[in-house]
Amino acid sequence: MPKIQMFLWKCYHNSVPVKSILAQRGIQISPTCDICHDQSETITHVLRECKAAHAFWVEANQPDEMIHTFGLEVMEWIKVHEFWFSVIDHVEPRSRSVVAVSLAKPPESWVKLNTNCSVKGSPRIARCGGLLRDYHGNWISGFARAIGITLSLAVGLWAIRDGLARCYHLSLQAVEVEVNASVAISLLSQDVHTNGEFSSLIDDYRNLMKNIH
Repeated sequence: MPKIQMFLWKCYHNSVPVKSILAQRGIQISPTCDICHDQSETITHVLRECKAAHAFWVEANQPDEMIHTFGLEVMEWIKVHEFWFSVIDHVEPRSRSVVAVSLAKPPESWVKLNTNCSVKGSPRIARCGGLLRDYHGNWISGFARAIGITLSLAVGLWAIRDGLARCYHLSLQAVEVEVNASVAISLLSQDVHTNGEFSSLIDDYRNLMKNIH
């Protein structure tokens, strides 16, 4: 949604024309909020602290896990907990369906790691997760991570890294990996070293693979 993208960009760059910012830029205006007449109209005030903003979040039926995040610095709150994701869900209701999925079992005495990634919209709001099963198909363990805004490649790398980390912590040795991140696998298969954006994830992957066959 371009309008939301632009608004978030302005938040990150402190460019939303709230009264406190306009006053800082030399415009002769009172920085006090016109709604509550109590505090300076900052970005944080408009999004969270004003009584109008507070009333909105009370009515927004936000997830319980988000309630404790209101003490975070506002930019971190936006980035990590993706509050606009909840807003989009309210504005654009989507139909949901349950689809049965069949997963192939690993070889005898092996464990299978399946990962999955979810990327929504632009900016890309990303999550990943996965599960571990024995050769009978029985559940061993699962994991999930809310990543925030990132590239699709990074989501795949996080999913593989977290899955292998779970295998390592469970002392699993014979592991078959099945992922839906072909670009990430292609990158990890290259015998090269990088100091780029994904270097720490790639290093984690290689260190974990030394302990897993």
